[in-house]
Amino acid sequence: MANENHKQFITDLLDSNYQNTANWILSEGLIEPEYLDGSESDCPGTYVWVANGTVLYIGEYGFTVKYRMNQHWSSWPRTTRSNQKEPEHKTQKGDIIKQYLDNDAEVKIYSKPATIIHLQCPHPLRSHQTDVPDMLRADTKSYEEASLIEAFTGMYNYKPELNGTKGSKGYIITEGHNINETII
Repeated sequence: MANENHKQFITDLLDSNYQNTANWILSEGLIEPEYLDGSESDCPGTYVWVANGTVLYIGEYGFTVKYRMNQHWSSWPRTTRSNQKEPEHKTQKGDIIKQYLDNDAEVKIYSKPATIIHLQCPHPLRSHQTDVPDMLRADTKSYEEASLIEAFTGMYNYKPELNGTKGSKGYIITEGHNINETII
């Protein structure tokens, strides 16, 4: 269990309008999620788990914070009421969270909705086009997750303790057309 102080990152997080929308708590020795205002807002975004000044995890959610937290919770059968089967040798995020909670740490989840844009996207074949164009929905959650991880690693030279198991590797995708280049 790390005992780091990530005060500057957490200050930047709070200054950037991240809100405490959930907590991990112990109930009868097992981890339970505690949902707060904003945990059911239907919008993708990013979230950060913080235990007494230590950033444990940076992630993204696609629907609601509550839905994503429940996905995490249900995958930790050793430390929750979940009945999902998991190999005993595999370390789970819940194993680490429980260590913090057993030592009276508060584990808070701070989240912020991503930016969402809708673009009109008519079908590329005119014969398939209707008078109402389809809409493409795009959001910034993956970019924001990668940016948070990049900022954190830039400040502390390592990723949060629970990052790196699955999902984003913390890289900002840079391939594609660079709109800042001058065309000659």
